[in-house]
This record gives sequence, C-alpha cells and structure tokens, in this order.
Amino acid sequence: MATATEDFVEADLNYLAYDGRRPVNYAYPPPAGIPQSNVTFVPHHVRIENGRALGERPSLHRQGFELREHRSAVQDFSEETVIRELALCDARSISRDDLIASDLVYRDKVGETYAFRHNPNHRWFYFPEVRPDEVVLLKIYDSLVTGAARLTAHTAFDHPNTLPNAAPRRSIELRTLVFWPATRGAE
Repeated sequence: MATATEDFVEADLNYLAYDGRRPVNYAYPPPAGIPQSNVTFVPHHVRIENGRALGERPSLHRQGFELREHRSAVQDFSEETVIRELALCDARSISRDDLIASDLVYRDKVGETYAFRHNPNHRWFYFPEVRPDEVVLLKIYDSLVTGAARLTAHTAFDHPNTLPNAAPRRSIELRTLVFWPATRGAE
C-alpha cells in the first residue's frame, strides 16, 4: 500500500533482515547445494521525498547524491551494444551500524559491498520524471574522512501513482572510480 502527494510519496523499501550472519550473494550460479544468496529482505513503509521540491538542491558533498543536467551522446538507449560501450538515502541519515559488510562472490574473486539495515531515521529521496538530458550521481564510497558524505544507499521502489499499464522504468548504472592525489585533504 502506498500513498502520494506532490512533495513526497510513501512506499515499501526492502531492507536487510539481519540475522548476524555475513550476507553472501553469488554473481554466477553457485556450486551445487549452495544458495544464490543467504540474504532475506523485509519491507518497511517509508516516506520518500521529492528531490525536485527541496529548497536546497541535494549535493554529492552533503547528501551523497545529486541531479545534474547532462546531454548524452547516446541517441538510442534501447540498443544493447550502444549502452555497453534510481530511491536515494541522505548520507547524513545513515548510521555506521546500518551498513552490513557483505560478500559478492565472483568466479575469480570475492568483492565486498554493503547491505542496508532499516533505521527509522533514514531520509529517502527520489527525482520524478528524470529526463534523458539529466543524470543522478551518487557516491558509493569516499575514503576521505572530512565531514562530507562518504557514501549513500540507493534502491528501486514502486511509485504509488504509476499507472497499471505503464512501461517499466529503465536506468543505466555506470560506476566510475576517481582517484585524487594524497594532498586532497589540504584543499
């Protein structure tokens, strides 16, 4: 069940049902007898604010995400070969205890990501009607400890005003690593 207004919507977001075990997800079919994942999620009904309706625009530095205008050189986002060549949580509302280190198992390595445990203090945002000339940037991890947002969580949700026959929303996620010189803290 979800409700909507002009400035926010309410919807269910899936959070980790943490049982003390380290979450594990396989990025490929796992060995026989091992489940694809040992993760269980539980929905929590939350308020998700319209990021466009805020007086002060969210920023990577403060909230860990922002909306920017950007005209892509890609003309047809439905063409798979071209493509290969969005709720956001305010970083200031995330406690260190909300982040549960998790294994992402590949055939040749094990990566670490975070699963996200529910906290009623989380402040969620979304940007309705994102245009093709807009992008949402979000911070996955910043090693610098300066008081700026170090990371944020993001997820999908069912918008309560979506028409039953509407085409599903699509997004393209692109991860970029940025390395700064060791003198960055002096800025």
